Amino acid sequence: PALVLRAADRGVLDLGQRAAWWLGTEPWYRAVPNAGRVTLRQLLNHTAGIPEHVRDPAFAAAAEADPDRVWGAQDWLAFVQGVDRIAPPGEQFSYADTNFILAALAYEHATGSTLYGDAKRLLAQLGIGGVVPSDRRRVPGLISGHARPIPPFTQQGPTLVDGLCRLNPQLEYAGGGFASTPLGLAKWASALYGGRVVGESFARSAGWLDGVPANTGPGDRYGLGVQIRESALGVTLGHGGWFPGYLSEMVTFPKHGLSVAVQ
Repeated sequence: PALVLRAADRGVLDLGQRAAWWLGTEPWYRAVPNAGRVTLRQLLNHTAGIPEHVRDPAFAAAAEADPDRVWGAQDWLAFVQGVDRIAPPGEQFSYADTNFILAALAYEHATGSTLYGDAKRLLAQLGIGGVVPSDRRRVPGLISGHARPIPPFTQQGPTLVDGLCRLNPQLEYAGGGFASTPLGLAKWASALYGGRVVGESFARSAGWLDGVPANTGPGDRYGLGVQIRESALGVTLGHGGWFPGYLSEMVTFPKHGLSVAVQ
């Protein structure tokens, strides 16, 4: 989401623009629910009405059956093609990694660059280390997790065998395709919500932190790629992430200038 917002800040993308402007010529796009109407903004705040491909048991089965598979746009989107929409665009919050994948594909079409390449350059500019793409089975520095079956995934036990991930994390792509140390993640949260990634004037005009009602907890809202929650220490900004054997959470307390990451 951060790269899409930066591109919109530069005028390369328009958040109110329909994703079909960039993806409509792709043969796999037409069968995606709400394909012709959904906007980049709706993809980022998960009101696109598009189902979550990760929840399809067939997706998990395919991932577990062939850990060496390299996933592409057609592979991810095949699991939502022809599936009933959740709601018309803009009417209902429903989180889906599918939305972030579509937004990232639109970003790559618009900029002519790659998600991972631009992300690595941005992290370097910010001086943030300890964050690497998890785009292959051997991820540098990755510590083995311990998975238990969580539907639709059936994997259990150590997540690494001889240094290789038993489930190829490349399948995540824009849905969370990075490995990080807690410090690297906390530094990213501090930079992102501290105004070093997205310009403050653009953030206000774009409604980055306005949020829509979310079903993640009482009073929760969801902005453009950001969870907004109330706490005893005031409003928090952040995001969580899950992968079989791993769980991450990053939270920033703007009132106190504090960012915390737990993995």
